[in-house]
Amino acid sequence: MTKFTEFNRKNLSTVDRVISKHLEEAAKELGFSLETGNISFGSNSFTMKINGAITQNGESPTEVKYRQDLIRYSKITGVKEEHIGATITTSKGDAKLVGYSPKSTKYPFLVKLPNGRLLKCMESQVKRELGLTKPMGGLTKTPAPTSFGLSPDGKGFMGVTPKPPMNLNERQKTCYIIIIRERLFL
Repeated sequence: MTKFTEFNRKNLSTVDRVISKHLEEAAKELGFSLETGNISFGSNSFTMKINGAITQNGESPTEVKYRQDLIRYSKITGVKEEHIGATITTSKGDAKLVGYSPKSTKYPFLVKLPNGRLLKCMESQVKRELGLTKPMGGLTKTPAPTSFGLSPDGKGFMGVTPKPPMNLNERQKTCYIIIIRERLFL
């Protein structure tokens, strides 16, 4: 048996491994899942977070939390509960959609690779893979104004531009016009 005189990163990894082994035994006996979380330490003390959850299909407590968040935020994201487990193609290979992390703004969706590793994905990638978005299409670089003239009030110059493409909605047409105006006056 090892006796510690101080806590450091190296010997706390040993402590984590031993506690995790005993937690697995306790979890089997109790019928739910337990896992260790973050460890913070000083020279003579440490604190360790332990997560527990009732799981399905061998999920970790962290995956349960992410799955519940995906269900909770489904109205906001548009990704529904029935999409859990859907195949998402990533740069590392095919993965299964397992959850959502609302604190992560750039990569909020979590997918699980066949080897058990979790990856973060962008919302646009997940929605594209699930067929929840339509391709934008038709948006190209704006042509330069074809002529210039005095504004109707006589106080400034105005560029006459081609009409916005027909397949744009009202918001996109407004943005198109604003971009033209900025190109004229900047």
